Amino acid sequence: RIEQPIHELCPLCESDVRMAADRCGIDSQLFLKSIRKEDAEGLAARPVTLFVLKEAFKKSGGCQGGVRELYRLGCTRLVDDWDPRRFESMRKASHPAQHVGSAERHKVACRIAAVSLLTGRSIIFMGPSSQAAEGELTLSDLVGGPEPLGHNVFEVTEHHVFSALETALFSARGLNRVGFAHKTFAECMAAQYLTQMPLGQIRSLLCQRDGAGEHVVPQLAELAAWLAVENAAFMRFLIEHDPVVLLRSDVEMAEDTVKFNLTEALLEGSRRGTVFDNVLGVRAYSGLRHDRLPDQLLRYITGPDIDPLTKRMALDIASDCLLSE
Repeated sequence: RIEQPIHELCPLCESDVRMAADRCGIDSQLFLKSIRKEDAEGLAARPVTLFVLKEAFKKSGGCQGGVRELYRLGCTRLVDDWDPRRFESMRKASHPAQHVGSAERHKVACRIAAVSLLTGRSIIFMGPSSQAAEGELTLSDLVGGPEPLGHNVFEVTEHHVFSALETALFSARGLNRVGFAHKTFAECMAAQYLTQMPLGQIRSLLCQRDGAGEHVVPQLAELAAWLAVENAAFMRFLIEHDPVVLLRSDVEMAEDTVKFNLTEALLEGSRRGTVFDNVLGVRAYSGLRHDRLPDQLLRYITGPDIDPLTKRMALDIASDCLLSE
């Protein structure tokens, strides 16, 4: 007997997003501009999270709130986009029925995200572990152990994992294989999972030490940026040890004190030769704007003992932050 095939919707393209905006009375040109500004293309490419962006745009005339908050809300919606019929076809085993609530699915999805990013294995194989290819996560890697949820604790079973993998967070990667539909979904959820850990444990997972000191593993820089927004202690650590990573984060939403300290760390790092201007390949300083920034930058722009590269960084920050002063 041939089983009913499972079809998966391809990501939406720009013309789809434009059409969706036009049909609900949104200026599609402004809507697309706002999506690009917030780096929210991953959310716009899926119908469920496209609705999140449309709601935000209708409410405030833009996709404001910061890309981190938009992705957090979007991932929550994707966790709830769950098809029990497809779940049963994926599970294929005769386990007794077990209810998995939305909060449990979300917690397990965050666990899967953390394990996937920290091990560098993006594909989850849902068949027998003995048949998995090298470099793939298996169910045995994800099942077992307790997870706290509010005031309670639950044991993670295969049923929990299958329930999480069936959500719209994941897309197909071949027979019995899935992965996160967008890497940013994994980074957002892994940060939520890791934020409750003590700073020492976070550093042991995300950082390495060499002759230049302790810094974030390059492959985990985006995850570190997400986590810094969630964890104030890790934010302070990065300002001191690896401030460039924070230019990847939603620093615009940070308090002015954080922005001041980060700007100072970048400029002092440039003076020491440990931070280089335009290291990300794009201008990323606009989020540093705060009330004391003009005076802070003038010290470096006009200081007689400041080297030319640091002066240039200070001028670039002033330009990106539109400081007419």
